[in-house]
Amino acid sequence: YYPRWSPDGKRIFLRWVKQNEDPPVQIVYVPAAGGNVTNVPWPESALMSRVPGGGHNISPDGRKLVVSAAEKPYNSEKFMDLRVIPLDDGLPVRLTDDESHETYPCWSPDGQWIAFIDWHKTSEDGGFDAIYRIPAIGGKATLISSGKDSVGAGAIAFSPNGKRIAFFSEDMIKTIPVE
Repeated sequence: YYPRWSPDGKRIFLRWVKQNEDPPVQIVYVPAAGGNVTNVPWPESALMSRVPGGGHNISPDGRKLVVSAAEKPYNSEKFMDLRVIPLDDGLPVRLTDDESHETYPCWSPDGQWIAFIDWHKTSEDGGFDAIYRIPAIGGKATLISSGKDSVGAGAIAFSPNGKRIAFFSEDMIKTIPVE
């Protein structure tokens, strides 16, 4: 699931499901020209990436992966958080740790920000799906959209210059300024 090219075009990352392995769901990559499957090392013993909405996204420099995932075994009381996983060296960064389900993460073209969709609670009984951005090194998430934007469940993407984000809204695609 979710094939994603590396920025240099040499690898394709995907969500791999093998019922006889532990963990059964992994993020792996294969050489774009074909070859062996290589596991991406998870920061914890077992994470379950979200479907739909977890996906994964490769940083513009091709050195990190952002994913929406929960620790396994997953149950309805656990929440999906964003994690940045280094593909080479370094420690993983947990960007969010709250009672929410952050979904559809994507990198800004300069690699400084990660945008995502999350539920924005406005009252005990109400709220709306909204677009947020958070520094890729961690920090406070900033709300970008409002309820009138009618953000739909689906992948989002920064514009090539990083100034706008495209998203689904009802039966159309819209863009919104990042600032």
